[in-house]
Amino acid sequence: MAHVSPVKRLERIAQFLRTATRQIQENTPDKALQTLANATNEVKILIKDPKTGELSS
Repeated sequence: MAHVSPVKRLERIAQFLRTATRQIQENTPDKALQTLANATNEVKILIKDPKTGELSS
């Protein structure tokens, strides 16, 4: 799998959160839970990425 930059990964996480918020508003909690699970997976990957430290520079 190709490496995704930490900034792109943060953008994906933000998009997942926006989507989950919309899904909650549309009363589709099952979809929202799956979307939040996807966001959680992205966060876990981001934490393990050694390049994540570069974000604070």
